[in-house]
Order: sequence, then C-alpha cells, then structure tokens
Amino acid sequence: MFGLCGMLFSVGFGLKDTLTVSLFFLITSILGALAYVQLGKRETYSTLELFGVGISFGTIVPAISGFLLRTFFNIPSIYGYVILIALALSTVIRSRRNRTVAVVPSPELLALILPISAAAAFAEFNHITYLFVLISGGGLFFYKKFENWLVSFHAMSIKIKYFLIFSISASITRLVDNQFQIPSWRTIVFIDQIFDESQAASIARYGITDNLFVAGARMPGHTLTHAWAGIAQIITDSPVFMISGAAGVLFGNLGVSALIGGIVYRWTEKISVVIASLLIWTFQASLIDQYHVAANPRMSNSISLLWFAFGWFLLIEFRENRIRQPMIFLPVLLAAVGFGKFHWIIYILVTIGIISIVDLIKTKSQQFIPLILLTAFMFSIVYLVFMRGMNAYSDPVFKFFPYIFFGHVAVVLLRGFAFTDYQPNESSRTIKQATIFGSLVFVSLISITGGNNMEGYFFICSLVLISIYQGANLEIAWRELPHARLISRFVVPMVFILVLFFSLLRFVFFLRIQSSTKFPLLKFVIVTIPADLVVLILVFFVFFVTCFLSLRNTSTVNPLTKRSAIAILVVLCFTANCAIFISQTLRPYITIHMYGNGEVVPKLSDNEIQVGIWLNQNTDAEEIIATNHYCQIRVQAGHRTPIEPEECRQQNMIAWISAIAHRRMLLEAPIISVLGPGSPLSKIDSDRYNLSLDFAQHPNNQLLTKLKSYGVSWFVFKNDWTPITNWSNFGVIDFKNDDYTVLRLA
Repeated sequence: MFGLCGMLFSVGFGLKDTLTVSLFFLITSILGALAYVQLGKRETYSTLELFGVGISFGTIVPAISGFLLRTFFNIPSIYGYVILIALALSTVIRSRRNRTVAVVPSPELLALILPISAAAAFAEFNHITYLFVLISGGGLFFYKKFENWLVSFHAMSIKIKYFLIFSISASITRLVDNQFQIPSWRTIVFIDQIFDESQAASIARYGITDNLFVAGARMPGHTLTHAWAGIAQIITDSPVFMISGAAGVLFGNLGVSALIGGIVYRWTEKISVVIASLLIWTFQASLIDQYHVAANPRMSNSISLLWFAFGWFLLIEFRENRIRQPMIFLPVLLAAVGFGKFHWIIYILVTIGIISIVDLIKTKSQQFIPLILLTAFMFSIVYLVFMRGMNAYSDPVFKFFPYIFFGHVAVVLLRGFAFTDYQPNESSRTIKQATIFGSLVFVSLISITGGNNMEGYFFICSLVLISIYQGANLEIAWRELPHARLISRFVVPMVFILVLFFSLLRFVFFLRIQSSTKFPLLKFVIVTIPADLVVLILVFFVFFVTCFLSLRNTSTVNPLTKRSAIAILVVLCFTANCAIFISQTLRPYITIHMYGNGEVVPKLSDNEIQVGIWLNQNTDAEEIIATNHYCQIRVQAGHRTPIEPEECRQQNMIAWISAIAHRRMLLEAPIISVLGPGSPLSKIDSDRYNLSLDFAQHPNNQLLTKLKSYGVSWFVFKNDWTPITNWSNFGVIDFKNDDYTVLRLA
C-alpha cells in the first residue's frame, strides 16, 4: 500500500490523513481476502489475485451489511465492518481446523506495477499524478536495469525498496504540488464528486429513509458505493472529498488493476502479459464521449467498476466450479453490483444470458441459466425496494443516429483490437463473447436513443473485459512484430504521430469551424464524422497498405502470414489508443489556450469551503439548512427545473453545502437531488424552491414561519442574489464572507 499512500500524499492530502486512510484500505483488503476464502473452493491463490479479491469483497460486504443495518434496523452503518471482521475471523478459525489455503507470492515486480497502473489511470484526470507515475516508473526501471550493480540495495527487504521508490516519488511530486495555489486533489472536484460526497454522508447516516439533499425525502438510486464511502469516511474521520474523491477513485483503480492482473497472471503466469493487460486498461480513452477507464474521476464509478470486475471474477470461478453454494451467494453479490451501478448488472445479465442461450444450443449446457434467473430475480427485488424513483436524464427519442452507430463501432474495434485472438482459453473465450454480444446489443441501443439517458454506461464497462482477454494477444503481437515483415519500422510510430496530430487538430479547430460555412471538407472530417471512425479508417488503411507491400516482398525467410498480419493490426490499434489517450490529456490545456476559460466551471471556491466547514463545526447534526443557491427563476409545480442558460443549470446542480457541512437541506441542487436533470419538480419541492428564492428577495414573517415549519433553522444566502443587507428582523448573522451570509433564523 506504499503506492496508494504515496499517491494520496502527492496530490495534497495531509500526512496523517494519508496514513490513516491507507492503513484503513490495507486492513480492508486483508479482511476482505480472509472473508472471501470461505466462498472459494480453491486451495491456492496468488497474492496479486487475493489482493484484488480482498479489495472487492472488503468493500462490498460492509457496504451491503452497513446499508441494511442502518436502513431497516436503525443500527449505525459502521457496524457493517463488524460483519466483515466476523467473516474474516471465521475463516481464520476454520483454517486451523480443517482447511489450509496456500498463498503463492506473485513476482515482486507486479507489486510496483499495480500502483503505477492505478496512478496512470487517475493521472488523466489529475495531471500532477503524471509526475508521480514518471518518477515511480523511472525508479522501477533504474532498479531493474542496474540491480546487478546495486548489490547492497538488492539485499534490502522488498518492502524497503517499495518504500524508497514511492517515498521519493511522493515527496518530489508533493513539492511540485505545493507550488500551486490549491492542492491538486481539488482539481477533480466537480459536480459529480460533490454529489458523491453528499450522498455518501447521507446514506451512511440515514440509509434511504432521509437524505441530505431534500430533508425528509426518501433517497432513491444506485447508492451502494456511497454506502461504502460514507462508512469509510466515518471510520477514518477523513476530510471531505478524500474518500469520495481522490482516495475512492485510486482505491477502485487499484482494485481493478489487481483483479485484471490476478486473472491474467493465473491464466498465463507471465509478467509481460499482465503488464500488457494493464497498459490496455490504462490507454482506453475515447474521443466520442471521453470514455475513460471509469467514465470520469468519480468514486462511485471506480468502486462500482471494481465490483463489476469482481462480478466477472466470480462468474469465471463459477464456470470452473470453484465457488461454494453459488446459487446462494452469487445472485446476492451480482445484484449488489447492480445496486452499485444499474448499468453494470444489466450488462452482465444481457451478455451472460446470450452466452447461456448459445451454450444451450451448441452444447446443451445449462450451467449459467439457473444463475442468471436467480440473479435477475434478486436484482428485481433490489430495484423495486431501493432504486425505484430514478428519473431519466431526458425524454427518450427513438431514432437511428448513424454517426453515433459508426462512431461506437469504431470504438469497439479499436479498443477490442478488432476482436483478434491468438490463444484463447475457455474463460477468456467467455469474456470475449461477452464483449462481442455486449457491443452488438448496447451499441445498437445507443444508436437508436442517441445516448441521451446515459446509455453509454452500458458499453463502457466492456473495456475492462477487453483488457483482460486482450493482454495476451498484445504481448504475443509485440513479440511477433519483428517477424511481420514490416516495410519500415517507422510504421508504428507513424500511426501514433498521425493519430495524435489528427486528435489535436480536431481539438483546435472543432469549435472554430462547427458553425462555419467555410471549409466544408475540413468541417466534415473534423466535426461531422466521429473522431474514432476517422482513426479506425486511418489504422486499417495503414494496415492494409503494410500487408499489401509485405506480400510483394518475395523473401521466403520471414514471409507474411496470417499470424504476423494480426500482430500488425493489434499493435497499430494499441498505438492509436495510446495517441488518443495522450491527446485527451492535453485537451484541457489546448481548450483554455485557444478559447480561454469561458465555460462555467463548477469548482468549489475557498469561500464555499469556508462556509461549509463553519456550518459543520457550528451547527447541530440534525439541523436543516435552506439556501437561495438556485437559478433565480421561480418554478411552478410540475414544471421542469430550470436548466437554461448554462449558468442556470450549474447553479441548480451543485450540492456544495450538504457536501461540506454534512447537514440536511430544505432543497439543494434540485436537478440532481431528484435524480433526473431537468425533470419536473413535485409540488413540495417547487414550494421549497420558490420559498427559498422569495425569502432571499423579499423576506417577511409569513415566509419565515413557513421556513421554520419545515424545520429550517439556518439560511445560507448568496450575497449577490439578495438585495437585503439588514436581517435583524429575521435572525442573527453568525458568519459572513465575501460571497455568502449565514443567518440563524429567529
């Protein structure tokens, strides 16, 4: 865990909080691994595999148990970890009696690669982390390159080596980070992270019986990841946005890396294949909708994607008959994956369902059918009891969008290396089938709905599966490349340069020519055609030209074969993905440099953090707060929450008070608090919305009485949005800064 500790420290968190959270994550992983052993039948695990399983099981068990205890029995949610501890102790007691599980050490190199991979996946969202990755990778390279010379260093404990590498990386990165005005972890705190913080605190405190966004209202939605984050924050007493922000994202990335590496290493026992899989997992950004590893840097996405990967680990174990009582445990755990992210379980049910039908037709096998039926039944219960009430992002429009279709097809082929395969085993073949069937179903769904209701989430999770089964193919292709009879060794870097150049060109000129009538051909290529489709065409063009010219070579020493041709395609696709990822990283800088930072960026200001901390420290935990931090347009009952212009939309989406203060609000961030951006407000919600605006604009005793009837005891005013300067008739101003006033109601 030195790597995780170093990463957290390097992005600006305090040393004490960093050590506390890292130690908590380490204990969680150990307890999860011990608890999982009871579920598995295998007698031998690699440390890499057990580490990934430990992170997954160690987060999902306390999340489920803590959530249920708080919701139905009013028992504090932190007791969910008592359940995990009890399961771990049970394993220890049983192992002494009648069962011994052997742990086979993974090569020490992997222990260094995992944190670097997790950091690299996070670095695209937090650019200071690139420095941490670079220094850590450089230290690793230096050690492996000169380990024969460094006899005394080589004799040191492996833990000391890890400590030295990550300590140096973290210290240098932190020194650089300290040069900026704000710590770099705050650069990823946007609307989604603010929402995650509020919901995590809400679920941990109230379950679904109340919520911080709308006091007294039920909390719908897929909230299990927030249950874990809220419990973790309470136990570690960590600052706001640490668990629900950077730490949660990094921990989820680390777990997914470990699961990918553990599965691949068990199949192949090759470090080079593990590295290839982790590289594929990292370099998978997409120009269509910025399909990153976890969609965007959110704790809820990273942890739920971790559980998705864990779900597939369980399915692989089930296929190989290595799970105890699978019809009891697996439906519960897979349904929990859906409670973490609705889209993930739908993907699993659809893909495994199709695989089951294919197996039934081809081999008469019915292995998956009972499991899928039980899982679907269990998730239906979870959905009806906990998740109903979720609103769509916007009204569905069923219309075929050809460019969305072809663009996503390009993403599938580029990221899936055109589904090439050298040496599949039975389990990797199942994962490959899932990605193909998932692509067929969900790309079609996205293409007929336009992706307006987050349908893209049904597709993005397949990128994790691709990284699992394509790692071996990339490693073989890379070794095969010298025998592929390339016309020139410059072919691979040429594709990288061309894709990078096109991607950057598109960023530079997209906004400039999208409304222009000039340069129709350039506009068609850069604006109209999806960028990934252009990249795919470019890659296949280079591929076919290379193969054609290679076939013309009459040398019989190394003739071009199907195997070597596939190697060229795999390497070119991976090279293009690397270029896309790098161009995505540079995109914010290019946009700001070319167009200025004119967009509404919902970063938290110092004054907002100041207000939130004051409220957290000076108000009672059960008090209710109101605010006028909305779009300043009154809403009629049944009408939609204002979302235009863009400034209006931002004002109605940022739940910053509840996120920092951890207090219930009369109504905050109405666009997201009712889980449907732009959805109609109910009568009570519109009343609360308008009441807050009216009290800030023209307060009177009647409005004050109505506020207090809802239990409101504090009001936070945006100073620029109220003409009133004297509030003595309605309460006492207890705190004020340049932007906000906090009024204690009389």
